Amino acid sequence: MPVSHALSQIPSRLISLSACLAVTGLVVLAAGPTTASGGAPGLGTTEVPFASTGTWTVPAGVTTVDLLVVGGGGAGDGATSGGGGGGEVKVCAGVAVTEGQVLTATVGDGGTAGTAGSNYNGGDGGTSSTAVGASPACSANGGQGGRSGGSAAAPNYYSGGPSGNGTAGGSSGNSQGGGGGGGAGTAGGSLEFDPVNYYAFAGDGGSGVTPASRSTPGLFADVTATYYGGGGGGGTDPITPGTGNAGAGGNGGGGAGLLRVPSAPLNGEANTGGGGGGGSGASSGGNGGAGYVVVRHVPPSPTPTPPGPGPTPPGPTPKPSNAFVLTPSGSSTSSLQSVITTNGPGVALQQGSFSSLATARSAKRLTACSDSKKITKAGRYKLGCTLTSAVRSARRRGSVRVLLRTTFTPTGGAARTITRVVTLKKTSSGVTG
Repeated sequence: MPVSHALSQIPSRLISLSACLAVTGLVVLAAGPTTASGGAPGLGTTEVPFASTGTWTVPAGVTTVDLLVVGGGGAGDGATSGGGGGGEVKVCAGVAVTEGQVLTATVGDGGTAGTAGSNYNGGDGGTSSTAVGASPACSANGGQGGRSGGSAAAPNYYSGGPSGNGTAGGSSGNSQGGGGGGGAGTAGGSLEFDPVNYYAFAGDGGSGVTPASRSTPGLFADVTATYYGGGGGGGTDPITPGTGNAGAGGNGGGGAGLLRVPSAPLNGEANTGGGGGGGSGASSGGNGGAGYVVVRHVPPSPTPTPPGPGPTPPGPTPKPSNAFVLTPSGSSTSSLQSVITTNGPGVALQQGSFSSLATARSAKRLTACSDSKKITKAGRYKLGCTLTSAVRSARRRGSVRVLLRTTFTPTGGAARTITRVVTLKKTSSGVTG
């Protein structure tokens, strides 16, 4: 393979995944309803994703769920190695559940890359699984770590790790570069090595799969993009810089091998089960991407609510309060003073009368005083009942008993009257009554 060809190998995983993200709005969230499985769920479908281990309680009316389970991706080694294998991708449709059961989702970790300079295989990805109550429901194996040159790799030195579902990694056997990790869909690419020119082109990671391609996709039949289970690209360690290239990560979250030109993400994509890229010489490879679990179900049809009683007819409009308090505050030679306290606006009228003859029961009653006050709001208001000339004249002859009527009519309401007797002494020194 010529060098110019190798340098033109832009990792197709980066192009494919970024395009899918732009179209579908892929997000990775903790458990809770969303659309995070690589495609919006169909109309009337509810989705509950798990980016990490958690639980979910089955709601009322739900009798079956469909489960997407992705194992963790394998890692690259701490020296020249093959890429890690992608996690297994599995869909389990029609899992029986009952209201109130607790579904536990265990998300497998991605494998951990070996320490720089070590000569061991990369770490394997963890198994992702689900259980309804105490009963296992669906599980997916993690991908295996990329092989190194150590004894643990024999006889597959520098080869890519197999995927969680057993798809083979690419072969190598040469310390100048590793094979690509197996993807959940296709095998990893093998090392291409030119022994004459010492050109080492590490293998690309195998591609992952789309949930829609599984044998029983169930409610995940709409997820047609390859998000999960890509293998990691093999690392490279060419003798002369520029005489080789590391492998590209496989579509589905795999990371590119170390020293990829142009540079590309080394680690497997988080929550895709992608394998980590292989290491290079004394430099570490990439970690595998964690697994993922998604629950989908069709929510129950709502029970029709019978029509309730009609609206309550409005009651009678309450009448404004006509209550008031009258407090005497004194008198003068010209008026009787008092303070009226009301609960709202209205009109206060005050009128006093007295008998023209002190001893005659049939004597004519004369006006003693009068006053009116417009009240704009609840509060205290002064009233000054102005004395007539007739009562002032009668006071010069002796004490005068005045019948004082105070009426308050609230705005929009009925009038109320308080009657009291006030004795005006011959002198103007005070008021009794």
